[in-house]
Amino acid sequence: MRTATNKLKISSLTLFITLICLCTTSCKFVIDLDYKNIEPIWVIESEVGNGEAKVKITHTKNMESLALYNGIDAASKVIITDSQNNSTELFYYEECGLYLPNQTINTTAGETFTINVEIEGKEFSSYSKVEEPVVIDSTFFKLVSSMPPGSKSLTCLSAISDLSIGNELRYYYNRLFINDELSRWSISTNQTAVQGVISLAFPLRYKKEMKPTDDTTRHNIVDDGDWLRVEVRSIDRRTYEYFYSMNVGDMSGSNPYPNFSGGCLGYFMAFSEEVNEIQFFNKNVL
Repeated sequence: MRTATNKLKISSLTLFITLICLCTTSCKFVIDLDYKNIEPIWVIESEVGNGEAKVKITHTKNMESLALYNGIDAASKVIITDSQNNSTELFYYEECGLYLPNQTINTTAGETFTINVEIEGKEFSSYSKVEEPVVIDSTFFKLVSSMPPGSKSLTCLSAISDLSIGNELRYYYNRLFINDELSRWSISTNQTAVQGVISLAFPLRYKKEMKPTDDTTRHNIVDDGDWLRVEVRSIDRRTYEYFYSMNVGDMSGSNPYPNFSGGCLGYFMAFSEEVNEIQFFNKNVL
C-alpha cells in the first residue's frame, strides 16, 4: 500500500511538472494558406444622370498582387444609348480606368438607358431606368436618442418628399459628403414614408466633444464651419438590388447580385438627383 502511494505521488509530481512546462513554453504555429490565383474579373462601375456620365473600369486582384488599384488602359470601347437609340461614346480620361463623354447626355424620367462595354474582345452590357426625382424639404442637425439608454448622438437629418409616392415601391441611393469628401452612403425605399415624407439619418461626431481615445480616422467627424452635402438619387429596382446585395456581401464575403451580362462585376445606374447643402455649427443643433 505504501509503494502504491509513493507511485501515485511520483505520477502526480510528473504531471504537475509537465503542465508547468506546457504553460511556460511559447509555441509558434505557421499556417500555410492554400489559395490559387484566378483570372482577373472585370469590374465596371457606371452611371448616367443630371446631364453627366462616367464609367470606371478596373479588375479584381490576386492575393499576391501589391497593386492598390487595378485601372486599365485605353483599349476599351464604352457606349451609352438612350431610349431613342442616340448613342454616346465615352473616352479614356486617366490612368485609373475612368471614361467620360465629350458631350452632355440628357436624361428624362421614364427613359431607359443601356451601356455596352467591350474589353479585350469581351462584351458586357446592362440597362437602367431613370426614375422621378425627389424633393429634399429640409436638412438639419439634431441630438437623437441612441444606445445605451439615456444617451444621445449627433445626427444629420433630411426630410424627403417623393411626389410620385403611391402604391409603387420606390428606391433611393443616398450619400453624405463632408467638405466634398464622401462620408457614407446608404440605400432606402419609400416603405418608411410617413404621410409622404421620408426621413434620412446620418450619424455624426462633433470634433470638439471627442475624447483623446476616440477614433479620429472615421469619416463622420464634423467641426464648426464644415459644409455637408446630402445627395438623394432616385434609382430603379435593378440598381437597388445590386447595392443591397453589396451590403449583404460585405458581411458574408460573397459577390454582389449580377447587374451586367457577360460575366463581369459592377453596376450601371441611371438616376435623377436632388442635392441639399448645409453648414454645420454646434450652436444650431436641436
